[in-house]
Amino acid sequence: MKKTTARDIMDPDLTSVTENDLVHDAVHVLYSHNLHGIHVLDDDWNLVGFFSEADVLKAAVPTYLEVLARSSFLEDEEELLISRFRAFGKKRVGEFMST
Repeated sequence: MKKTTARDIMDPDLTSVTENDLVHDAVHVLYSHNLHGIHVLDDDWNLVGFFSEADVLKAAVPTYLEVLARSSFLEDEEELLISRFRAFGKKRVGEFMST
């Protein structure tokens, strides 16, 4: 009986981003490859972290207390959310990745 090795089940296509890539670009990679997270490499191709959908949501979506403190209408919150995502997309992956 043949033993199953990691090579037999692994995906050899290691999709990754660098810590200096823009969040917008990393999110594009996530969705274009249907991934929930992606490895983050430094300039020397060393693994330095992991960037995921959860990192996007934690950084870009206002917390419940922030929403209550503003005490505004839902339409305002939608505009706030859109502006946060735009600003967040211009930042570097290294600021938000998990290490």
